[in-house]
Amino acid sequence: MKNILFILSFICISCNAQQQIIPLGTKGFHIEGAYYKDISGDLNAYEGTWQGVFNNRTFIITFVKVKELEPIGKYYQDRLLGRYKMLDGNGNQLYSTYNLVDKDVKVTSLGFVNSTSKNKLRFYFSDLCRGVR
Repeated sequence: MKNILFILSFICISCNAQQQIIPLGTKGFHIEGAYYKDISGDLNAYEGTWQGVFNNRTFIITFVKVKELEPIGKYYQDRLLGRYKMLDGNGNQLYSTYNLVDKDVKVTSLGFVNSTSKNKLRFYFSDLCRGVR
């Protein structure tokens, strides 16, 4: 009897351990427990460090691709996380989020603006350079 219970519990655990992989950007309702994966590598073009200058300040942002759990829908999704810093004209650091852990990062990708061209991404920025004037 113990052996039968052990085998049945092992089978149940094995069945629940399978994760459905769905291409990132698939339309429709999200499936709980599924993994919306960047199968075609569309996010790879955006990974890396980018920088720009505005009003004599340099903005530097680094994007990395991560597999992240969506707490509301309870599914996984590949997305970009961004860590950034702002430098003044002399190179002094005014603000930085490079020391934050993934769950506290202030920039996350929301998806492509147009699912066919994949040349524009939407991002959510929170607390962008708070206190920097």
